[in-house]
Amino acid sequence: MCALKFKILIGFFFIFFNTHFSAQQNEDVVMNLEKDKTAEKSRFLPLVLSVKNNKSVSFNGKIKINAPAGFRLLNATPLILDLKPDESRYIPIKFAINDEVKAGLSVISAQLYNEKETVISKKNINYTIEVNNSLVLTAYNTLIYRTVKNQEISVKIRVSNSGNIAQSVSVVCKFPEPANSNLFFEQIATLEAKKDSIFTFNYKFTKKLKNESHFTLN
Repeated sequence: MCALKFKILIGFFFIFFNTHFSAQQNEDVVMNLEKDKTAEKSRFLPLVLSVKNNKSVSFNGKIKINAPAGFRLLNATPLILDLKPDESRYIPIKFAINDEVKAGLSVISAQLYNEKETVISKKNINYTIEVNNSLVLTAYNTLIYRTVKNQEISVKIRVSNSGNIAQSVSVVCKFPEPANSNLFFEQIATLEAKKDSIFTFNYKFTKKLKNESHFTLN
C-alpha cells in the first residue's frame, strides 16, 4: 500500500513538473532585461530589453520601466509594442544617473502589459553604485590679519562631502603656541552625502604668541 502511494506521488510530481516546465518554456510573449556588456562604469547606464512574440497572432502591448530616484530614463515611456507572430524586438534603454544617488544596490524593473492592461511579465535587474568617500577641505581665509595684539583669532574651515555616503569626520586645528607645542583643537561631525559643514576654531592668544609678527596654522 505504501509503495503504491509512493509511486502515485512520484507520477503526479513528474506530470506536474513536466507540465509546469513546458508552460514556462512556451510562454506566449517572452521579455528579458539585460545590461549592455560593452558599457563601462559611468554616469550613464545602458540596458537592453528583448521581447519575443511566440504566438501565432500579433501581439499589442506596452512596457513600463521603474527605477529608483536619481535614475533618469532617457527613453520615451511607456514603450509601445506591436509584434507580428514569431517576431523579436531588441530595445536599447539608457539611464542618466544623478550624482546624488547614494551608494549601494538599486533595482530597476520592467513590466510588460498586454492590450487589456494586464501585467504578463516582469523583470528586475540590479545595479550597484560604488562607494565614493571623497572629502574636500577648504580654508575660508588663507591670510588672517590682526588689528590689535589682544584680538581673538577665528579660523573657519569648510569640509565638503562630495562622496555618495554619510561620513564621520574629525577636523583638527593646531595653533603655534610657543608655551605648548601640543596645542590641538578637534571637532567631530557627521556629514551627509553631498553636504558641507563649517568648522570654526576660536583662540585667544597667550602673552608669548601675541608678540609674534606672523605664524602658521595647521
